[in-house]
Amino acid sequence: MKLLITHDAKYEVTPDGKVWTVNSANYDFWKRYLSKFSEVYVLARVSKVCKQKINSTEASGTKVSFVGFPSFKGPLNYLLYHFYFQKKLKETIILNRDAVFIIRSPSIFNVTKFLPDNEVFGVEVVGDPREVFIQTKVYDLLSLFFRYLFTNRQKKICMKAHAVSYVTKNQLQQFYPTNRNAFSISYSSVEIPSQEITVSKTIKKKKIQHIVAVGSLERLYKSPDIFIKALEICHKEGLNFKATWIGTGKYLKSLIEDTERLGLKNKIEFIGALPGNAEVIKYLYKTDLFVLPSRTEGLPRALIEAMAIGMPCIGTNVGGIPELLEVDEMISPENPLALANKIMSILDDVMLQREMSTRNFKKAKEFSSEKLSKKRNDFYSYLIDLKEKMKK
Repeated sequence: MKLLITHDAKYEVTPDGKVWTVNSANYDFWKRYLSKFSEVYVLARVSKVCKQKINSTEASGTKVSFVGFPSFKGPLNYLLYHFYFQKKLKETIILNRDAVFIIRSPSIFNVTKFLPDNEVFGVEVVGDPREVFIQTKVYDLLSLFFRYLFTNRQKKICMKAHAVSYVTKNQLQQFYPTNRNAFSISYSSVEIPSQEITVSKTIKKKKIQHIVAVGSLERLYKSPDIFIKALEICHKEGLNFKATWIGTGKYLKSLIEDTERLGLKNKIEFIGALPGNAEVIKYLYKTDLFVLPSRTEGLPRALIEAMAIGMPCIGTNVGGIPELLEVDEMISPENPLALANKIMSILDDVMLQREMSTRNFKKAKEFSSEKLSKKRNDFYSYLIDLKEKMKK
């Protein structure tokens, strides 16, 4: 049975028909669904390009195809493309009534609006729209509107769905519950191959400490601006460090300008996206402290990858991060002073770093491929079996 699944990330297609991405949802990600489904069709925003980006990887491949929608940017363009977007979505659903539908939510794809009553569909809850829009400083009225729209949409689809999976154990379930008859399960959309959770990095005192953060710069969800402000404080306090941000996006240029304006050009480096998770992990081994000062999160892949090699980590207390880190390893979002103090206190204590390293390495083993694949396949199988049953 084939699968139609939504994804809010942006993709690019080259003239040869191949679809490319700079995020982690590449072909390796989508082919996991082929363990139960015969074909996978991803509904996503796709723009045409002449050639692939240097650090992109292919997202399409054998039995994985994309249904491209306009690659709009921002809330105003969302409203501008709304009617065309909805028209194409309706046509896609009508043409694929024999498929199972999965909505990766939060989602701009209002799939349930066009599904017939009792049509089988599942939801993978990977984030919280309440956090996505609460910190937005641009288009404040529109942000409030979209926060209300997407939060209520997520509540409704979770309550209506036949099966719901969550990336958190408890956090998202509290705000987006299922109906009492639905199949509900918890598993991460992030999985780490077991061979990558074998060697923990060595923690030792260094003259220059290397701080690293990972995340897209297409939006400010990962708070690179807070990262820079915190490191400005660290610099003024005399911390001897260098810092790297891995990731790219439309805010890259302005963030580089910010570092130069603050006199941090030689302290903070933006190296762009790296080609694949293996290269990210390889780079992480060279660093000393992983920082994730996000405004919003589901269950962050980059954090789990850092934990999987035994890195000391700092995060904000949003989304699923509290299910990964200890209370004293987290700070509140939008708080550069708290982040700076946390960075300095951890880098000043080698024994603490080693304790964090051991704890994180052990925790990351919960996300090994072997442990997660069974839960994921149970979710897929439930939807397929129910779809077959409804056909009879």
